[in-house]
Amino acid sequence: MMASTPTLVLTEFYFNRPFHFVVSTLGADPDNPAAQLCLDLKHDLDWIAGQSPNDLATWAAKSPKPIRKFRTNAAPLIAPTSDVPSEFLGGLAPPYIAAAAQRLRQDHGLRQRLIEAAVASREEYEPSPHVEEQLYASFTPRADRSRLVAFHSAAWTDRASIVATLEDARLRYYGYRLIYERNPETLTPQLREYYRAHDNDRLMDATGTAKWGTLLAALAAIPDAATDASAAATTILRDYDDYLRERIAAVKADQASRLALA
Repeated sequence: MMASTPTLVLTEFYFNRPFHFVVSTLGADPDNPAAQLCLDLKHDLDWIAGQSPNDLATWAAKSPKPIRKFRTNAAPLIAPTSDVPSEFLGGLAPPYIAAAAQRLRQDHGLRQRLIEAAVASREEYEPSPHVEEQLYASFTPRADRSRLVAFHSAAWTDRASIVATLEDARLRYYGYRLIYERNPETLTPQLREYYRAHDNDRLMDATGTAKWGTLLAALAAIPDAATDASAAATTILRDYDDYLRERIAAVKADQASRLALA
């Protein structure tokens, strides 16, 4: 459709409401060939053409995004402008839409500048130290796919050796994690200790910035939960308080022991 249709209406949902954008495609996203970048045609091409690269990047970072993106392999809601009701066109006249799209098609340099502006406008993030936030950082190696099939087909006693052959560190983390949760005795003592210490350190995170539940946060939440609690709920919360304090003491003792051995 992108090659044969110069203008499209892209529909996206925000807060359960549909928003329609009349767009013309610019080309593939350099960071993701399966995604198409497109310009919202409500923006003045003469103004855009007169901007410096830095000004274009600043403009491209604004919200709502003037340069939008859709993934061709994710069933985007797109339709030719000729096939949608006129109210989807946002007040843009068909002759204006056609002229703007034609100008973009004929001006390769302008399209390239817009693509570069979209890429330059993206925030750069430091790689997360947490595997859970690395899942979309890159694709898994093709060679690992058959190993994953073998992993799920193998007996527990054979799975650790398969995990050791995985190229992707994220998959190795989760492979050993799954074995640790389900059949820890098949792991080496070193791996068992790694995951036990890893879990304890996460549970005791005292920075206040953890993106997961911690023992200290759970303990701190009890007073608020007890404010309007029934007698039965108060008893449960009291027992929960005792449990958390015992667990915190045990984890602190474990951390102190590891520190002494370090």
